[in-house]
Amino acid sequence: MTVSTDFLIRFLRCAPLSLLLLGQATVGMAQAPIIQPGAPGESARELSAEEAVEIAYFDRGPIDAEDLIAGGFWSAYWYNGRIYGTEIVRGLDVLALVPSEHLTEHEIAAAALADQGGVFNPQQQFPVSWPAEPVVARAYIDQLERGNALSESFVADLTVALDRSASQL
Repeated sequence: MTVSTDFLIRFLRCAPLSLLLLGQATVGMAQAPIIQPGAPGESARELSAEEAVEIAYFDRGPIDAEDLIAGGFWSAYWYNGRIYGTEIVRGLDVLALVPSEHLTEHEIAAAALADQGGVFNPQQQFPVSWPAEPVVARAYIDQLERGNALSESFVADLTVALDRSASQL
């Protein structure tokens, strides 16, 4: 492929602007708050970077082990309980979470039931709601239990009640 001199001149004139905009976006992202949604009836709260916990990590690694080639994830979006990662060179990855010390089976199942409204646009963050289903209640209980907010006996009572209600559905 032959690149014209005019193209290179136009590109080089725009490149500093692109880098400036990227730099400003990076600064803005570094200051973006981390919001932890509240349980039903409770307010969300802002977390510090020290309080946030990484629950998963995925990277395909370099495109070429020896030559520097542009690549990597352009973006990642959560939708219907899955994470969709768009990689610059290699395409789309669809990832599913698995239970761990940070995430339970109930939380993963509840995530798949989230209602993001009639229009999904990952660039905007519209309110998300969940149906009144036992697995959603179990996900909340798991979160409260992990945060030591409920006694073991209360968790046991709630589990019995949820088992009873699930059998009647």
